[in-house]
Amino acid sequence: MLNEGRALQIVKQNTSIPVPKVYCSFKHRGRVYILMERLPGRSLSDDWVFRSDESKAKILAQLRLMITELRRVPRPPPRDGVDNAAVVSGIDGGQFYDGNLPKKRFWGPFTTVKDFHRELRGGLIHVPDEYTEERFTELRKLVALHESYVASCPPVLTHGDLSANNILADGDTVTGVIDWETAAWMPAYWEYTNAWHVNPYNPYWQEEVGKFLDEWPQELEMEKLRRKFFDQY
Repeated sequence: MLNEGRALQIVKQNTSIPVPKVYCSFKHRGRVYILMERLPGRSLSDDWVFRSDESKAKILAQLRLMITELRRVPRPPPRDGVDNAAVVSGIDGGQFYDGNLPKKRFWGPFTTVKDFHRELRGGLIHVPDEYTEERFTELRKLVALHESYVASCPPVLTHGDLSANNILADGDTVTGVIDWETAAWMPAYWEYTNAWHVNPYNPYWQEEVGKFLDEWPQELEMEKLRRKFFDQY
């Protein structure tokens, strides 16, 4: 998929977020290649725990402004003229990639967020009431949360993998946001819940994501349940 190259172009054209310039992207013998600029700086994961509170605050403030810009990027109009405002999809309306989702690499597109949620839980619609063990109670809760979910806004342009590894800084200046292969038009909560889960071996990042992303506590609990039951790769 050429999704990452296209995402970088859209972000470059519509925001001041420091992303690599794409010189060319192409598919050859089943593999995608992107020739892009190399950005200066080091990954935040290299030294985040050693930074002062003042240094962290400066970087997080920059990231919040960048995410605000990202959320304002307009969705490209559909090629077929059909309204795509509610569609969960890749950058140009097709499939999207997320290596953290279970069982398959490519997903969608989905006409609605509800369709996306149903696919995430393997199509499960109903858990019989006679199943009373705790795990079935939790499954019923997940189905109820998914089925009753009402999006506060249409899907938004989402990076999808905002780990400390994918943010570059030189001193206290953010110099790059990289690795856009999971970029897609996703439910507004998706950026936060993915970033919260993205560094399971570096829990320090869970304490930081709410400082530059809007927090979605109910959706986070929903995702924790989903990952508990439907996160087998």
